[in-house]
Amino acid sequence: MFKYGWIGFGLVFFLIFFLGGWHTRWRWYLVPLLPWLARSWLLLEPARELKFLSTTIEGLRGFDGWARLRATHPAILLFAGSCFVPVFGADTLADVFISLSFGLGMLLSLGYLTHYARDLEKGVPIADQMLIGFTVLAWLFKFGHGFFLGISPLLVRGGGVYASNQYISVAMCLLPFVRSRRVLLLAIVTILLQFSRGGFLALGFITAMTAMFRRPDAEPSPLADLISLRAVLKFAAFVAVGVIVLSVVAPDSYKFLLVRIFAGGAGGINLEIAEQLAKLPLSQLFELATQSAKGDDRNLIWNAAWTISEINHFVGVGPGNFVIAATALNAELLYSNAHNVYLTLLAELGLAPCLLFIAMLLVYAVRAYKASPPALAALITFAMFGMYSGQIYETSNEVSICQFIVLLFVFAKIDASRPATPR
Repeated sequence: MFKYGWIGFGLVFFLIFFLGGWHTRWRWYLVPLLPWLARSWLLLEPARELKFLSTTIEGLRGFDGWARLRATHPAILLFAGSCFVPVFGADTLADVFISLSFGLGMLLSLGYLTHYARDLEKGVPIADQMLIGFTVLAWLFKFGHGFFLGISPLLVRGGGVYASNQYISVAMCLLPFVRSRRVLLLAIVTILLQFSRGGFLALGFITAMTAMFRRPDAEPSPLADLISLRAVLKFAAFVAVGVIVLSVVAPDSYKFLLVRIFAGGAGGINLEIAEQLAKLPLSQLFELATQSAKGDDRNLIWNAAWTISEINHFVGVGPGNFVIAATALNAELLYSNAHNVYLTLLAELGLAPCLLFIAMLLVYAVRAYKASPPALAALITFAMFGMYSGQIYETSNEVSICQFIVLLFVFAKIDASRPATPR
């Protein structure tokens, strides 16, 4: 019953915002986040073609005319155009349709650059709006997934769109531009409660990058303001006190969390092992957790992604087909992405799109070096996080189009920060 109620809620929510916000400014920054509620795996997993058709619709929502394409930086345009490449290697009509709809969605979404530029000029807090929306969705996922697993929402880690690595990757692109300290703190707490080791590393990394590239004449940034010895010590003390209180008040929950973080197993949801280990003395916890958990399969997935690419002569198996190709090599590799942005692109879209994606990031990192230090910190952190994380460009769950829209905001911010070229 809960499942169908969740689907119904998502559909109604989607239609209200999609139809009601079609001609209003705010829709550009809230609506792209919402379709997940209507097209989550609970509803559309049996129909992959419909899922990728919604990618086209999401791109169409940002479309601003073909003139926008001519004004787009060639690095972005080439990458978006390269997303059509898998069409030429498709084996079935369904794969042709999926590749076309995905490529079209990516190309049409370039219209968001116009809307971002317009509202940045007007001073609209775009980063705050988007981060609030993604944070709400992350907590909806935690509550919904916690209900299905029968555990507290606070203990939910990993797996699923807008959870764990997907939320973190989006937040890393937005944190440097957030204006509200409350929104910033809410996002940081949400990242910490994802219990992702990669997320902890990325949060520390973007903090270090923001401090490294900070300039006296830069625009006000709560993230930059928080980077001080006093603020770091206060935050560390707050976390330490919370951990100590939890270990005293609820020792089993405390040990359960430790297991979830360090030995969560595949997808971060190995509850059976976690529950068993949580009952053991703390002194035995880490050793047994290491021995009992399934461990990290990243090396296996990375090797599989490279093998898939070699078998297909670096052409790509098509959007959303990574899991099919990976399980054909090893039936136990039930992963929808390579837990690496670049290898996922290489396996699904091919060598050219992968190289063009890297080139696009490099071009805008160079442009951000002088124009926008916060954007440079965001791009470097995103590029680093993508080396070991999944659900950033996971086309089977349409993460790609949403992440691309967020990246377009970073690019628009860089372009808006560059000095005007004299005519």
